[in-house]
Amino acid sequence: FKPKFKIELEKYTDLIFLLSFMCTYKYLYTKMKLALLITTSLTLIFYSSVAHANEEMMMKVNNPPPHRRIASKATKRSKSVDRSKSSKNSMKNKTKTLNLRIINQTYQQPLSGFFVMVHNNNATPLYVRGDRNTPASDALIQLAENGNPGHLVAMYDGVDVEGVKPSSAMMHFNDHTGGPTLPGASTTIEVEVDDMYPLVTIAAMAVNTNDCFVSMNGVDLYSNDDNEVLVLDLPGLDAGSEPNNELCACVPGPNCVDENGDTLNVDEENNTVCDGDGEGFVHVHRGIQQIGDVDRIGGDADWRNPMVRVVINY
Repeated sequence: FKPKFKIELEKYTDLIFLLSFMCTYKYLYTKMKLALLITTSLTLIFYSSVAHANEEMMMKVNNPPPHRRIASKATKRSKSVDRSKSSKNSMKNKTKTLNLRIINQTYQQPLSGFFVMVHNNNATPLYVRGDRNTPASDALIQLAENGNPGHLVAMYDGVDVEGVKPSSAMMHFNDHTGGPTLPGASTTIEVEVDDMYPLVTIAAMAVNTNDCFVSMNGVDLYSNDDNEVLVLDLPGLDAGSEPNNELCACVPGPNCVDENGDTLNVDEENNTVCDGDGEGFVHVHRGIQQIGDVDRIGGDADWRNPMVRVVINY
């Protein structure tokens, strides 16, 4: 039995080897095929996951969630408000330097030296126009009758005067001649305004009259945000303190100078000719009525309003 089996085994040795090789090859081929399949699948899954992640990221960038969009708008709004507040605060703290060019538009009415003041609404106004129960102050009367702004400076100057910018109350005489501003001439006043003191007041006498004056009374020159040139036309005002008798004894202007160069207005304060009640309140002046000697001596002193133009440059 043994020899026979030996012979048969040897007989089929090649066949067994072939079968073993084929089985081994098939096994290895199957394993490789499976490994290749698994590798390919994993690769496809990986790239699919990456593509999906990229797509989600792009969607989040282009379409953020509602709460994030709201927060973003709120942040922008907050920044905008902060910038606006910062701009307003810087505006509040800003000082503006202005040049007031005052042009005398009359034919024959020189203007005295000017009273100038920078203030706010807490200051006592220079006058109340048209209120028959409010007469002009004594200081304003001195300007309107005698052309002297010094009394107004004394009234409004000082650290204890409420609402007036310190050291802003002053006298200004013509910057070209140092005297009055003649008809057709101009003078320039420089003032500084800010958020705390935005108002400007100026006043001067029309000297060929009894008590006429021109004034810019507490005008807000700070709130002009565009800093555009402003133009104001001012009428002649009557202080209502002296009768408009148009007598040279009561008029300090150059129309009342005789041929020798002597003024006819001598000691007006003690001159009984100038006594009498005026209208008692500040109002628009009616002009020269040619009832006295102002026109007869010096020529036509009448005018039509406005008397003065103020050009304000920032």
